[in-house]
Amino acid sequence: MNPFSKSSSTVKGHNILDSHPMKKTTINLKNTFRSVKSYVSFYHCAWLLMIILFQFSILLVLLTTRGGPSPPPIHEQYPPTHLQQEQQQQPQVIQQLDLPLDDDKIQQEQVVVQEQQQPKQQPQEEVVEDGNKPKDDVSHQLGSPPDHEDGDNNTKQVPLEQAIEGHQLASPSDQDDNHEQCKYGKVYAYDLPPIFNKELVINCHDLDPWKSKCPAVSNNGFGPNAAATLAGTVPQELAPSWWWTDMFSGEIIYHTRMSNYKCRTMEPESATAFYVPFYAGLAVSKYLFTNYTASERDYPCERFLEWVKEQPYWKRSNGSDHFLVLGRMTWDFRRKTDDDWGTRFLLMPLMKNMLRLTVERHRWDPLEISYPYPTGFHPRSAPEIEQWQQFAGSRNRTSLFTFVGAKRRKVKNDFRTLLLDHCRNEADACKLVDCDKTPCSDGSSTILEALLHSDFCLQPRGDSDTRKSTFDCMLSGSIPVFFWEGSFRGQHEMFLSGEPESYSVFIDRKEVRNGTSVRRVLEGFRKEDIKRMRDKVIELIPRFVYAFPSEGLGNDAKDAFDTTVEGVLQKIVQKTKLHGGTVYQGQ
Repeated sequence: MNPFSKSSSTVKGHNILDSHPMKKTTINLKNTFRSVKSYVSFYHCAWLLMIILFQFSILLVLLTTRGGPSPPPIHEQYPPTHLQQEQQQQPQVIQQLDLPLDDDKIQQEQVVVQEQQQPKQQPQEEVVEDGNKPKDDVSHQLGSPPDHEDGDNNTKQVPLEQAIEGHQLASPSDQDDNHEQCKYGKVYAYDLPPIFNKELVINCHDLDPWKSKCPAVSNNGFGPNAAATLAGTVPQELAPSWWWTDMFSGEIIYHTRMSNYKCRTMEPESATAFYVPFYAGLAVSKYLFTNYTASERDYPCERFLEWVKEQPYWKRSNGSDHFLVLGRMTWDFRRKTDDDWGTRFLLMPLMKNMLRLTVERHRWDPLEISYPYPTGFHPRSAPEIEQWQQFAGSRNRTSLFTFVGAKRRKVKNDFRTLLLDHCRNEADACKLVDCDKTPCSDGSSTILEALLHSDFCLQPRGDSDTRKSTFDCMLSGSIPVFFWEGSFRGQHEMFLSGEPESYSVFIDRKEVRNGTSVRRVLEGFRKEDIKRMRDKVIELIPRFVYAFPSEGLGNDAKDAFDTTVEGVLQKIVQKTKLHGGTVYQGQ
């Protein structure tokens, strides 16, 4: 082989390297070092760069945190719009109502404005009782009655409609109360989470499965104004005081009036009674007439009881000095079995001590007080009542009696049908308002005109023993004629005379079914007897009408609200004395 050939040199060189161990080791180390050096250089630089960037970021954050003040919010950098100015001027009203805001940005700006207007304070945890924190979100949202409230907190509750419109009425002062006016003590009104009252009014379209209840709950529960419709029927100067008031609006009316009640206190420790403005009637109304389960019907009331049982003043007495107003009859809240009508609210264990006001009470339940059905007349002053009394007492009544109602074709042997036919057959003595032809529930001047022209008005039982029509009848100066004892005995005793025969007539329905003529019975009363009963009816009017919301009628005159709440206070005081000076028995 030629030693200088290429192949020979390669083989020769290869043989030399392979044949010298030291040379081989050195070359291998160099190759390994070059490879490692190249690999480590790239990744080491990458990690080193990342570490430097991370340290720089930390340093930048520290410098920013310890630096000067942050730039002002956007709403301070630019002049506010007209809408923003209005929203900033009314943050307290929105906060008091706890209304849901449509725009989160507006809510954030209002919070910023409030924080800037108030001095900064050390954060404090809300204490409900004995240093314990609230147990649930709802309790924490609005809290329980505070041990002490001062400053602006004294105007926390305001009438619904006026608060929504941005007009806040002043709350009564505890310092200038007249002791004689509050001889039975004072009332503390809870500020409930809005889901239990205000949101029900706001969502009025959802209260009834068939039609909107928004007109009924408008104007603080008074409904639409009736001045235009009743023009020519009532005195012109009294027309603005007439409204188309729904029979089940008592919850809203009482809540609104309580906001300005002369015997309301902002200090729960000084209260004789505690008013809980839960609109139970509105809350359950949509569940009563459709196919809901028993648990669904009970849920709104159970949720309310879960809240109220955590309140310290409730715990102190187990609800014995608490009361609420129910807008519906007691029977809507007394379901005994799941298949029965209504809810179990009044039969739930937590309700065993609490006083409740209803338009119709259970006659054997000592915890229930029946208050008058709201009528359409809401006088603005005591002189307006006097003027109406004079007007009703001076009417020329050309009919012996009136019947306002409709047949119930699905009811076997319907007594209303019997009365309606009797009135139609005695047309020369009876004015008939057939509610199948006249919109009785939506307001009609025909009803008031018929009552104002009649000596007597027939009052058969309605869906239950009592009727709103009874108070409409008496308001017009007409004498009610009852056919069920349950329509007057044990009902509305604080507002009507203890002697029903002094202002009403009772004819047993069984006698009517057996042929007794209603007309002949009524014709048997002498004119002086009719006048005496009418005078008594007109005398009772101030007791069962509800004044226009403000401070009531003034001049120490009492309307239905004043009479009701004073009766509640008196009942609690009597209970206190009965139990040795305290109602806190823990029953």
